[in-house]
Amino acid sequence: MRRLPAQVRRLCEAKGITTIGDLVALSQAQLLGYRQIGEGILQRTFQEIVQYTYFGALPEPAYLVLRDMRRRVQVARWDELRRMVPPEIAELPLSRVDLPTRMRKYAASRGLQSVGELVQRTSREMLSARNLGRRSLEVSAEAIWKLVEQKGGRYPGLAPEPPFDLRPFADFAALWKTRLGSLQNETQRMVVARRSGMSGPPETLAEIGSVLGVSRERVRQVEAKGLEKLKADGRWIDALAKKLKADRGGRVLPTAELAKDPFWSPLFSNEAFADYVFRHFFADHHALVPWGPGWVVADPGVVGLERAFQDFVRQHGRAFAMPKATLFKRAREAGERVARGAGRLFVQRLETLLADDLTGRLTLGKNATKWDQVRAYLWASPGPVPLSRLEALFGRLPNRPPDILLVRTGQLTVPEKIPGFEAWERHLVPLCVQIMRERGPTLQWMAEDLLVALREITHVPDFVTPWILAGMLRRSGQVRDLNRKRFALNETQAEGRIHFSSTLVDYVKQAGKPVSRGELRAHLARLTTFRELTFSMALTRLPLLPVDEERVGLVDRDVPGGLEAIAEAAELLKNWLAERGEGMAFKKALEALRHASSRFADWTPEMVAAVPRLHVDFCSNRSGLGLAEWGEVRVPTRAMLVRSLVERGRGRARISEVVERIREVHGVETSRGSLGSLAHQLGLRVEGEWLVARWPERDAV
Repeated sequence: MRRLPAQVRRLCEAKGITTIGDLVALSQAQLLGYRQIGEGILQRTFQEIVQYTYFGALPEPAYLVLRDMRRRVQVARWDELRRMVPPEIAELPLSRVDLPTRMRKYAASRGLQSVGELVQRTSREMLSARNLGRRSLEVSAEAIWKLVEQKGGRYPGLAPEPPFDLRPFADFAALWKTRLGSLQNETQRMVVARRSGMSGPPETLAEIGSVLGVSRERVRQVEAKGLEKLKADGRWIDALAKKLKADRGGRVLPTAELAKDPFWSPLFSNEAFADYVFRHFFADHHALVPWGPGWVVADPGVVGLERAFQDFVRQHGRAFAMPKATLFKRAREAGERVARGAGRLFVQRLETLLADDLTGRLTLGKNATKWDQVRAYLWASPGPVPLSRLEALFGRLPNRPPDILLVRTGQLTVPEKIPGFEAWERHLVPLCVQIMRERGPTLQWMAEDLLVALREITHVPDFVTPWILAGMLRRSGQVRDLNRKRFALNETQAEGRIHFSSTLVDYVKQAGKPVSRGELRAHLARLTTFRELTFSMALTRLPLLPVDEERVGLVDRDVPGGLEAIAEAAELLKNWLAERGEGMAFKKALEALRHASSRFADWTPEMVAAVPRLHVDFCSNRSGLGLAEWGEVRVPTRAMLVRSLVERGRGRARISEVVERIREVHGVETSRGSLGSLAHQLGLRVEGEWLVARWPERDAV
């Protein structure tokens, strides 16, 4: 029996055992007493004997009769896969198998792409690999055995599908749009498109949630579902990964070089878009690694390329004392130790540093502070650099000096990298001081408002943003920098920046009663300039509380019953929502509270809206409130209510039923005019007492 494990064959040779009968006559305890034989070897031996005795040399995997047995030693099962996996399954790409993350990273780091290539690795070889343990091997074995045992016999449906053809697509953008178009759900398609950042700046979950009227968690769930559907057919991902590997020749390659290829240009010309695609689709095939002011594409598992270069620079801080050829040879060797092809990048980068006096301090390391190193790095970068990247290289940075500019949130550069900066600084700063003296000498001015005022009296170039203008004012010393892009004249007596929320709270406290929004706005305008959105957000921060549509009060003073009543309302609402399984509009919730207790008789919908802000058990939006555990409020909008009634009526709905349904859910009366406007937005028309779809025949199908 040549299929017996080698350990058992050696035992048989040593003991003179020549038949199966002699072998099975040994007890389990006797076999396990030999040092090289464990439970796994014993299990494999048992299976081989059963296979030979009852089934002979069958071509099909007869071990399926044992599948009801508990696989006690999965490591042994892994080694069986080498001869048990049929060709149809061996040719499948690994993307078709539900492997654990660690096994996927192991396969990617060694260039394994098919099931057959993976199962050729022995369990001993894999368990000796870093970050790959017995549990990962067991789960992987189970996943592949499921494919082997599925359908039995000939394994119908598991034959590899034809590879994805990239030739019909002019570039990556055309392919991406086609894949997005394959998503049948319009919301999923919109969320993935906006999150990817291909056609504009990538939007956050909260930003998309505000558009859809749902929570950020719900947007995350929608995105995850869309990504799951896009990855269901992994052939297009495998085809792209194979092409990218061929285009870069297995080397580390900067995205700037890949962007020169017409096919890859739409992907690698957009840093945010490339990051999204790599994180969600290429993670098992390629890695996007920071390098200088840009990125490089490398094999999975390649990390720390930028840090390795910075370490090399620090170690050779007095590199000018050695021949340049020697220094470049060491740089090339250091780069190749990190990744194939990185040596060329190290040498190119080192040439740039050595040729630039301003970066010499970084290279030589002579009494350079952190900001000296950052300044040198910004000088060597073609554009603004994210603060996160700088802190990853140089550690946490202290307060920013005036000559380091904030171009936009989290993006830094130096003035010399902005053409015409100093000339416009000399022109615009005196005008800002003049505006502040003439229009509000006691005010604290925001850079946004100063920029608007400047554009009223002079031409301002497009590159001057509120952040750039704030940098100009900060460098000039002609005004007081109050931080957060706010400034005051040097002669003002203000000790620090005015905080909107605390200023408004103090005013409402002194008033002794709720104050109108207009009065609060006028009070704040006497002290500082501000954005209307910032003012509205300040009014929603506790202890401030809108008590009705016009007035703002304090949550512990102006809510009838105070915090005790709010706690009681929270308990009642929590129980009602749990029973209903759906959310409640604020007016409907108020009706229920008034019906439950007279202490809520003087409450308003705005007071009910304050309950979710005080208790973590709730979530809320403009439609109403729900339980936090739901992840959404579960209150349908008026548009959703109208659409559902029209669909239920096969393209038409009676207006009276629509009005009643909206009153039932939201507790408000809907006028015929507002209903007509809503119908127009939904593609409906008003016919007498009916709302009718514009194309009822098509909608009814």
